Amino acid sequence: MKQLEVRDAAAKQSRTDEALRNSEKLAVAGRLAATMAHEVNNPLEALGNLLYLVESCGTLEEAQSFGRMATTELRRISEIIDNTLRLHRAPAKATLTDIGELASSALALFRGRIRERHISDSVIAQKSYAFCSGGEIRQALVNLIGNAVDAMADGGRLSVRVSTVTTNGLRYARITVADTGTGIQKEVRPNLFTQFFTTKGRLGTGLGLWLTRDIVHRNRGKLRFRSRVDSPSGTVFAMYLPCTPPLDLVVSGAHHAAGEQTKVEAA
Repeated sequence: MKQLEVRDAAAKQSRTDEALRNSEKLAVAGRLAATMAHEVNNPLEALGNLLYLVESCGTLEEAQSFGRMATTELRRISEIIDNTLRLHRAPAKATLTDIGELASSALALFRGRIRERHISDSVIAQKSYAFCSGGEIRQALVNLIGNAVDAMADGGRLSVRVSTVTTNGLRYARITVADTGTGIQKEVRPNLFTQFFTTKGRLGTGLGLWLTRDIVHRNRGKLRFRSRVDSPSGTVFAMYLPCTPPLDLVVSGAHHAAGEQTKVEAA
């Protein structure tokens, strides 16, 4: 009976965790939809102003100049929509993923908020590949970048870096998200990855960092952070993702290839 109780409790906890993951995914989707609507609204307003200026132009050259600016704003809308859809189109299965491209597209979702808050941002991305689920890792990055932007209500610097490092003989793609915000108080840090713990009041679900760490661990990665509340304050999150597939998948692939070769030879 004790074994049955333990098994039932474990199954119940597993179902609860999965429900929480789905809940946070829906929350992320909602935040992305709100972000996309906000981001698209800015170039749409610019387009309206530019079309008005085109109608008021006195020369063809002036109208063409405003027309080129309108084309740029249209491209911006297309870029925003494309970057948002990538979050949902990416395969859930682990594949060899361009981490630099993934980080740049995740950051692009926040251009409007970054500009409004007078945040200077920079991306330095070496050519780096990791064996992971691109959609899940992009979701984790959106969480980390969103938190960094929220920490700099009065402006600051946001830095995203991608590089390849070697730790204990293993190669990882490392992504760092650094901000010059207020930092994380020491008394808060032990609970940072706890379910439902939030410092954002009603604006936070308390699941973002919990899910982010869960995603990184499920992709055989590591998540680290450092923070400072004294001047100069700020926080750095570092995500380490393996550059190679797991050994069991390599062995499975080799056996599959050998089986296919045997079929060919037999034929």
